[in-house]
Amino acid sequence: MEELLHMKPSVFYPLTHPQQRIWSIEQIYPQTPLHNIGGTIRIKGPVQFPVLEKAIDLFIQSHEGLRLRIAARNGEPRQYIGYNNDFPLDFIDFSTCSEPEREFADWVESIAQKPFVLENERLFYFAMFRVSDHENGYLAKFHHIVADGWSMNIMTDQISGIYTRLLQGERVEVQPGPSYLEYRDEEQAYLASERFQKNRIFWTGKYRALPDSFLNASSDRLAGNRKTYQWSPELSVRIKDLAAAHNCSLNTFFVTAYLLYTHKITGQDDLVVGTPVLNRSGRRQKSTFGMYTSTMPFRYVIDGSSSVLDTMTRINSELMACYFHQRYPYDRLIQELELKKKGLDQLFNVCVNYYNTKLGTEINGYPVDSVEFYSGQQMYSMQLVLKEWTGSGSITASFDYKLNDFTDEQIDDMYGHLTTLITQMVSDPETQISQISILSKEEWTERVHSYNATQAAYPHDKTICQLFEEQVEKTPDAIAVTCKNEHLTYKQLNGKANQLARFLIEQGVGRETIVGLLTTHSLETVIGVLGIGKAGGAFLPIDPGNPAERLDYILQDAGAEFLLTNLSLVDECGFDGVIINLEEIKYEAYGISNVKPVSKPDDLVYVIYTSGSTGRPKGTMIEHRGLVNYICWAKKVYVKQTVEVFPLYSSLAFDLTVTSLFTPLISGGAIMVYRDDEDEYVLFRILEENQATIVKLTPSHLSLLLDRDQLNTSVRSFIVGGENLKASLAKKIYDRFGGNVEIFNEYGPTETVVGCMIHSYAPDTDTRAAVPIGRPADNVQIYLLDKSLAPVPVHAVGEIYIAGDGVARGYLNNPELTAEKFIDNPFAPGKRMYKTGDQGRFLPDGTLEYIGRADKQVKIRGYRVELEEIEKHLLQHTGITEAVVLNRQDKQQHAYLCAYIVSERRFAAHELKEYLKKQLPDYLIPLHFIEVQEIPLTVNGKVDTALLEEIALPESADKTYIQPRNEYEAQLIQVVREVLRVDDAGVKHNFYHLGGDSIQAIRIAAKMSQKGFKLKVKDILSFPVLEEMAAFIERAQSEAVEQGAVEGGIPLTPILSYFFSQHFAKAGHYHQSVMAVLKREIGLDTLEKALSALIRHHDSLRINCRSDSGGLFYNQEHYHTRLSIEEYDFSDLSLSEQEARLGEAAQRLAASFDLQHSLLLKAAVFELGHVRKMLLIAHHLVVDGVSWRIILEDMNTLLQQIHHGQEAALPLKTSSYQKWAKALEASRETLGMKEEEYWNSVLHKRFTFSADHDRGADTLASCHTLISGLGQPETTALLTEANIPYNTEPHDLLLTSLLVTVKEWTGSRDIVIELEGHGREDIDELVDVTRTVGWFTSLYPFGITLSGEALPGQIKQVKEERRRVPGNGIGFGLLRQLGRIGDHHLRKYIRFNYLGEFTGDHGGGYLTLSGDQFQHNVSGDNHLTSVLDINCFVIGGRLQLRLTYSRNKFLDMTMERFQTHWIRNLKLVLEHCSNTERKEYTPSDFDTVDISQEELDSLFS
Repeated sequence: MEELLHMKPSVFYPLTHPQQRIWSIEQIYPQTPLHNIGGTIRIKGPVQFPVLEKAIDLFIQSHEGLRLRIAARNGEPRQYIGYNNDFPLDFIDFSTCSEPEREFADWVESIAQKPFVLENERLFYFAMFRVSDHENGYLAKFHHIVADGWSMNIMTDQISGIYTRLLQGERVEVQPGPSYLEYRDEEQAYLASERFQKNRIFWTGKYRALPDSFLNASSDRLAGNRKTYQWSPELSVRIKDLAAAHNCSLNTFFVTAYLLYTHKITGQDDLVVGTPVLNRSGRRQKSTFGMYTSTMPFRYVIDGSSSVLDTMTRINSELMACYFHQRYPYDRLIQELELKKKGLDQLFNVCVNYYNTKLGTEINGYPVDSVEFYSGQQMYSMQLVLKEWTGSGSITASFDYKLNDFTDEQIDDMYGHLTTLITQMVSDPETQISQISILSKEEWTERVHSYNATQAAYPHDKTICQLFEEQVEKTPDAIAVTCKNEHLTYKQLNGKANQLARFLIEQGVGRETIVGLLTTHSLETVIGVLGIGKAGGAFLPIDPGNPAERLDYILQDAGAEFLLTNLSLVDECGFDGVIINLEEIKYEAYGISNVKPVSKPDDLVYVIYTSGSTGRPKGTMIEHRGLVNYICWAKKVYVKQTVEVFPLYSSLAFDLTVTSLFTPLISGGAIMVYRDDEDEYVLFRILEENQATIVKLTPSHLSLLLDRDQLNTSVRSFIVGGENLKASLAKKIYDRFGGNVEIFNEYGPTETVVGCMIHSYAPDTDTRAAVPIGRPADNVQIYLLDKSLAPVPVHAVGEIYIAGDGVARGYLNNPELTAEKFIDNPFAPGKRMYKTGDQGRFLPDGTLEYIGRADKQVKIRGYRVELEEIEKHLLQHTGITEAVVLNRQDKQQHAYLCAYIVSERRFAAHELKEYLKKQLPDYLIPLHFIEVQEIPLTVNGKVDTALLEEIALPESADKTYIQPRNEYEAQLIQVVREVLRVDDAGVKHNFYHLGGDSIQAIRIAAKMSQKGFKLKVKDILSFPVLEEMAAFIERAQSEAVEQGAVEGGIPLTPILSYFFSQHFAKAGHYHQSVMAVLKREIGLDTLEKALSALIRHHDSLRINCRSDSGGLFYNQEHYHTRLSIEEYDFSDLSLSEQEARLGEAAQRLAASFDLQHSLLLKAAVFELGHVRKMLLIAHHLVVDGVSWRIILEDMNTLLQQIHHGQEAALPLKTSSYQKWAKALEASRETLGMKEEEYWNSVLHKRFTFSADHDRGADTLASCHTLISGLGQPETTALLTEANIPYNTEPHDLLLTSLLVTVKEWTGSRDIVIELEGHGREDIDELVDVTRTVGWFTSLYPFGITLSGEALPGQIKQVKEERRRVPGNGIGFGLLRQLGRIGDHHLRKYIRFNYLGEFTGDHGGGYLTLSGDQFQHNVSGDNHLTSVLDINCFVIGGRLQLRLTYSRNKFLDMTMERFQTHWIRNLKLVLEHCSNTERKEYTPSDFDTVDISQEELDSLFS
């Protein structure tokens, strides 16, 4: 700015497109070193620094582009040429330092990371340095808005040349170079040219259809790192020779190498990578210092059958075509493609940058090293920079990567695999791409052999029935199976199974006879499975819930001759074989001794049908040996005690159930049989009966347990399978069970016997998006392969293939599909492996992580779903010509099916649902049916799923909206809206049409129960119209809150303990007060009656303190006391006198409290002439911020009733403060070590907010309060629109602005402040304090290491850190009471409390809260309990900020500056949020399913 004092700019010029792009990014990420470029030029010899300084000055004078400055004019950026005045260059001599090289490196790093001031300041910096007598040079740093990489080349060449000439005694004059400002005119001409239009058509044509998946997830945090490697001179020469031999540039070679690497790592063919382009043409532009560079998105589809050489030459040709069109601005292309609407910012986030400039390697005969610095921040996820700047001929590779996207280890792996790939490329360029492996020999051996060394002994020569019989011999009298009040011992179960087997053999069942089993769960179910097996048959489980058509198809396709059942209505299926009712067999007619074994280990044991892509389900054939191997392994892994109890509750047709059926029967355990046909959801019943020790279930079922207290459960293990298990769900369940449960994530398709991989959830280390699926089971081999069946490395995505003893025989009557899915194992000749279609990746610790499906198969509620099966059934409908079914997810990441149809006439959704229900089970019925004119296709001829998903979902078919007409309907509608996330549900709406399913029905029943109503799940499903459903609601018989006066003592809550531990000088004068405007017609008598009724109703207002023990108690003497209100008439005084007298009266009233004896609520009325006001003062021991809302609302109600002569009546009381205190006391024992560790980790942070001085104790008398706030528009934004982009609450935005201010004020990233919360948490379902008056506040420390990122990252960080606080902080005080937390009360923090919005009029308008009259009223002799006390609340539509501080510690000027700084930051936060259109998600946005930031990045990438 100092130069502007001498010369103001006369001409301002618009920015060029490259500059405009830089400017725009700077507005998003201001004051960062993101666009710092430059480096050091080190001369290996002596340097004459005055001459070097002269050379640099001449260079600066020669290039006006270097001297450009930026200024904002009328909101638009403009540039002007800065005045060229001489200024001395910095010179730093490191040779005198103890460690010159380290000091030099630190200095370069600090310069590189120091941002430029973008407006009206120099955008370049030169400095000279000495490291030693023979290590000298200069540093050059530029803002990218005035320079690019080519400019660096111009600089080094010209400074070197000028320096050399000056040394030789030549006279060197300033030689003005071409002006960068000419480029602006050239650019405008180009934008109006025909060439521009041709370029635009070229680029938009290339990206009209985007690749299916082309962007890696990338963090919005800029912090990065650089790792540099060097290829040997030998390999470097081979790279150059290969490129030169085929007329390719090294840039082409490395773009090819990176694309091939990405193809191998991701398995994707259609790829996009960024590559910078010079964007200069002609000698004049190539001599101009300035910013020309653009980055070009290069798209290429890899053909695995092509050779390396063919691929490289084709890429070279395509790059040449792109270079011809390189001038088209990249930012224009982004706008043209409307990427923002698709949720994208870029076409790529990895850039390959080969520096085709060779810098001079000597100056004046001395060697020179040019080293580019790294600013520490970057836009792209990764940039691979390749250079030949060394004299050895080696190529260096620098990986610039975002710290949030990659680890050091991942970059090391990337370099290693890239080197392996490049070595193969140059060794045999004719090799097919499909044959190239990026694994080293050691990695290949680890992936194929070491990982799969799972050989373990098991009884491979026996059947599952023989193992059961062996267990019968060991534990004949132990209970084997229980169903309700019936049970069978092992001996009895074996006898029954033998009797059934003999009966079946008599009927004609023999070796591998397939016998259908259609039962509701019962003792007969278990007998049936064993009896079929003992007879030599294979059981075919069929779910009774299947439609008759599907049931009939399964029986016919399997060739079943027999059907065992315990149902009476099975004739509908049309089965023409033998139907046997298990309950009607005369078992006593047959012997109970063991049947001679019929089956061999290679024989079938069961056939299970799953969804099939042909439109028909397919039957998987499992043999005894595979089942025996799995069950023996399951026994070894899961059975930890003598008698484990497994509940049998899920469908037999779901192979997940196999574990719970056979594992207990070969280990001496017990099966508890449950039917899912009762009032309560079966899983809840299992947990309530508290018998089961091991439960197998899906993640969807597991999530239902989150709302239930599980601390005293018998369950010790969960085996989770069928769907991907989110780590966040596992963590919540683990914590919910007090850490006393083991969670096993078991993976395995039906085709490999239930489970073939296992991982035991570890809460400390399993912190990624999903819990890994782990390692192979015994005698199982797991391969992660690419499309060419080659193993993939760590972090790479591959398809899971399974081999070993668990592989199924194949698909029944389906040899073609069997041959397609069960293929030869290339790693074990003569063996087979199963192609799962599942994708996964290896983690560094060797465990496998599940990614998702590679095909159209999905999982819905744990069931395997082939979307093509649904599509084919839709296409069989006469009116439908085209159909596509997609698996979509709602806001909570729940999966649902959506069908898109092209039809000859309009269909109602229910019509198509009814049609499909006749052929498909309910989990295969789409939730939505959307009619489209045509199915959109991509340019590659594939269904454009992205376009389909953009179509809005149909509105509810039930158009008639009728409001609820009674309490039951009202409660039901409220719960349905909450659970199904719909706003317009009315009593005529259909539960299914609103998106309901059985899982949602369970949630609705649970929430109704929480509200005190009973509604059965089966009634929800059977009577889906909400008004019919409401007819089945009953009021639950629960404990009613006693409405009489509460008596007795009150245990000390954490906040009460905190209060008494402070030992205030005047503990009796520690109040909160409100000043309200009073309607004139309300007399004193009415007021006293209302207040007295209020005190009788709210027990806490009758609390006093015991003089002997300091404890609190309910003083029954106050129950019949009529409160006396003092009245003052100040109407004849001036406003200033009124204010003074009112303050004196309030102070007298506040000082008159007696904690032991008097009422702790007092009131006074003031007649002020223009207005009549009422002051209410209550000791903090009996009220808090929420209490005042209740008090004011109830006072208005009472005043209205009494004023109109009605009987005083308030809403029913909720639980007393006494009951709450006792519940808190009981909950202390449930606090685990995890929470204790969390709080101690916060307290261990070191943070200080320094005072200006110390002039004595910080009593309240020394304190001053600054009051400021926001206007109505800004407050409205804070409460509404500003919270939309990041899904925040006002508290988050206020706290972010405060923490950013504290960070900027103190310079510390580690910050600890104290937060004050309302404290009314749900600690006991029987305790409801929603309308209870009292002091519930929770105080707790809040620690954060605030990032140096831009505002978006800081908002997200504060939001997530707040939601990490356990139990909203309530546990902190409880742990402190237990002595498990240090003396927190001895430390003082900045305290922050957001009290929310106070409504002025609390109904009726008899009392209206004044805009600035909610405040603390505390004796001046008491001490301030915080460094700063900050209270925020909204009143009268405006945010009010109150900052209280002690003048004995801080200057008024300091605090005024601090508050101004905070307000400014708050306004910046609000402005940013209000102007951000794109929604940014964080993990806490998906709390019902739980999702990590990593998974979110993956989902929205």
